[in-house]
Amino acid sequence: PHKFVTMDSMDRCVPLLGRTSYANGWARPRLRGVLHAVMTASLAVASLSGCAALLLGLLPPGWWRFEALLVAKLGSYFSSSVFHLYPHRSVKNLGAWMKADMVGICFAVWGPTSAFVDDVRLWLAQFLLACAVAFATYRL
Repeated sequence: PHKFVTMDSMDRCVPLLGRTSYANGWARPRLRGVLHAVMTASLAVASLSGCAALLLGLLPPGWWRFEALLVAKLGSYFSSSVFHLYPHRSVKNLGAWMKADMVGICFAVWGPTSAFVDDVRLWLAQFLLACAVAFATYRL
């Protein structure tokens, strides 16, 4: 076997990927958490690179909107990957991460449209609206 992928490392992944249900008994999608974890890692690299480029002046200032899009997507994919992959031991903990996943979706939906808004006041209004929807989602 490849020196980084051994049978021992695969055996450690079985409990993580082999579970078929959540703590509350709901069916668990097999690879959604894996896909979202890969996206989280990719977006973390992209957003850190973009932030560094903005701070160093390598990108024009208008790119901060694209950076906000990356961070919004990063938060959504992170909460979703934890919700789907982590072996939650209690229904309460599972519910908290499910709420985080739902709130993250609100910002993931807001992010792509915010990247194209030039007016700071309109961008802020859209962000505040996304925050209000996220708060309402959290309260449900």
